[in-house]
Formats: sequence, C-alpha cells, structure tokens
Amino acid sequence: ECCSFESTEKYSMKKSDIWALGVTIYSMVFNHLPFSDCSTAIESMDKISKCKIAYESRDISTSLTEFLSMMLEVDPSKRVSAEELLNC
Repeated sequence: ECCSFESTEKYSMKKSDIWALGVTIYSMVFNHLPFSDCSTAIESMDKISKCKIAYESRDISTSLTEFLSMMLEVDPSKRVSAEELLNC
C-alpha cells in the first residue's frame, strides 16, 4: 500500500508490519513466499494488490488459514491489528 497511487488512506506502518508478519509466517508454513512466482517487482506489486493468496499447497488447519488471512488482507483498513491478533 505504500506504493499505491490509488490509496486515499494514510499509510500505516503498523498495518504494514502485520502484513510482513503474515508473509513471514506464510513462508515458514509453506516454504515459499505467497507471490514467489513473479519475475519482476512490478509484477509482484500487481499480484499483491489484486490477488488472493492460495493456501491449497499444504493441508493446514482452518484456524491457521483464518489467522494468515487476517494478516494478509490486502485492504489495510480491514487488516487485523496487533491487539486483535493477540486475542486470537
């Protein structure tokens, strides 16, 4: 969201940190980045802003899927906060 020209909301470093934590946990669980099939940075940014993340490559619990989905929500206004994550 820090690179988006369409965003009208103020950039939130905390919400970006939540996203980064989600990417880190996803990488630990699936052994690859959520958008590892991209060949350029522009393609990666485009996929991140438009695509949903797939969780099918490995059988994980519904709880973990929901946990990751909350952190990897594309819309920062809908993304979970650190306080909400602690309550999960």
